[in-house]
Amino acid sequence: MEKEPLIKTIFRRLKKRISGKTLLILIVTLSANTFAWFIYANKVQSGIEATVKAWNITFELDSGQITEYITIDVDELYPGKSFSKDITIYNRGDTDADLSYQISSISLFGTTTTYTEAQNANPTSLLATIQANYPFTISPTFSSAILAANSDETFTISIVWPYESGNDARDTSWGGQAYTYHSTHPNVPSMVMQIKIIATQRQITPTPTPTP
Repeated sequence: MEKEPLIKTIFRRLKKRISGKTLLILIVTLSANTFAWFIYANKVQSGIEATVKAWNITFELDSGQITEYITIDVDELYPGKSFSKDITIYNRGDTDADLSYQISSISLFGTTTTYTEAQNANPTSLLATIQANYPFTISPTFSSAILAANSDETFTISIVWPYESGNDARDTSWGGQAYTYHSTHPNVPSMVMQIKIIATQRQITPTPTPTP
């Protein structure tokens, strides 16, 4: 007599112990879980393929690569003096970026003033406040606030201290501070500015399809 295969023996014994209804529920449950996992895995895989893009933003100052936090040293600052510095921003990725900046701090003649993110929320207001407190004007500008993929833009910091502002008392006071600081600290920058340049992925709003 031919010996019954082991798998068939196990199945026949299980069949005696498990009712047909229970077996049916077990098969349906396993099938549903398998199908659900298949759908979930496909959704995850499709999402990754749709959103991953190359992101490569770098900053250069004086031909050297730097981080997004930039230190601007102004060696000499006095009435009638102007200053300008360019930072090149490269986008070697395939995603456009929006550019913005934040002024973290300004140290003038050894006295440091820090600025919060709340103050940076309105750059125009912040620059007006700086101009009201100091005798010079700071003008941070981008060649374009949109950095296209595989391109570069320039961020320029310009500082202008007019020889005469129209306020003789103020001009005399700040001019005296500049002269004293230069005399006692000949090898120290008159002003140090900390700036953060921010590059964020540009969000494109899809154009609505016209209604026929």
